[in-house]
Amino acid sequence: MKKLIFTILFALLISGCGFHLRGAQPLPPALQTIHIQTPEPYGEFTSILKRNLNATGIHIAKTPQAVNLRILSSQLSNTNPTIGASSQARVYTFTYTAVFDLADRKGKTILPPQTVASSRNLTLNANQILGSNDQLTLLTRELEQDVVNKIYNRLTAQQVIQAVSHPKK
Repeated sequence: MKKLIFTILFALLISGCGFHLRGAQPLPPALQTIHIQTPEPYGEFTSILKRNLNATGIHIAKTPQAVNLRILSSQLSNTNPTIGASSQARVYTFTYTAVFDLADRKGKTILPPQTVASSRNLTLNANQILGSNDQLTLLTRELEQDVVNKIYNRLTAQQVIQAVSHPKK
């Protein structure tokens, strides 16, 4: 009973001070519909990007709009394996990097090129071969998803919203 009373009092105290969860950031009208330009329009990264932007309420247009998201490059890279003390395990570090910018309908840059990257380690035993199982595919999808989330976070940053809402003439 004491826990219930405490929980109710705590909830009232928090709501009384104006606390609330942040929730989704409302996007300005210029960012509600965008066009994506990419060297690989049918690639997995582009598909994930389009799907995630659609899920957040951004409409993906087939023709250039007031705001165009240009994916300048996206690539997966890895480092040479690190061999552990027992000479058994190999650790690969994979990094997925994307470079993007925002431009208006005429190609004028709204947001200069931005680089986002995500890294993960993959440890393989001596008897495993890199690429022989689904680990690399799963790891790549996780990295692409993480980079897409970082792109969305940059798009919804206050400075980007201000630049899109009040473009320089």
